[in-house]
Amino acid sequence: MPSVEYMALLVLIGASGVTAWAKALTLGIYLLIANVVSAIPLISYAVVPEMTRSVLSSFQCWIRTRRRRDFAIVLAVAGGAMTAVGIAGL
Repeated sequence: MPSVEYMALLVLIGASGVTAWAKALTLGIYLLIANVVSAIPLISYAVVPEMTRSVLSSFQCWIRTRRRRDFAIVLAVAGGAMTAVGIAGL
């Protein structure tokens, strides 16, 4: 199922008055950015599989050693930063 953000973007792009090429480019850039988090490990597995396994394994161990409070702090900082950017843009 497509996300709400993706559907909203399609409506926004469709309603814009730009050319079809600009619409396609905008959608392509959005999809590239939205999927880069999953594309990087996949490409890395194809190029250097052993190194990728090692890095992802150490990352998984690092995540498992963290507590909920650590994640709450990271999310609070990220949320505060996004809120500040949003308020500054008003």
